Amino acid sequence: MSKLKSIIRDYNENCGSTCAAIEDDGNDFLLAICTPLMKKVHKYLKSSSEVMFIHSSGMYDRHNCRVFLLLSESVAGVCHLELL
Repeated sequence: MSKLKSIIRDYNENCGSTCAAIEDDGNDFLLAICTPLMKKVHKYLKSSSEVMFIHSSGMYDRHNCRVFLLLSESVAGVCHLELL
């Protein structure tokens, strides 16, 4: 977990803002990622803050972590925010 937190800290420094965050209670964790491009879509496209779709069709990673995608429509297609 400390390595993952270090990677997130480095990623945020490289982006120049908070683009990833993690919460850990000792047993479970929640990781949210919103890339700089996703942030721009949310900033300039009002509809992306009004309607979000959750995609959770049984996707697991190799560590049995559940992956949820929060989707919003944009002029460039679908933008997503990943929650692990």
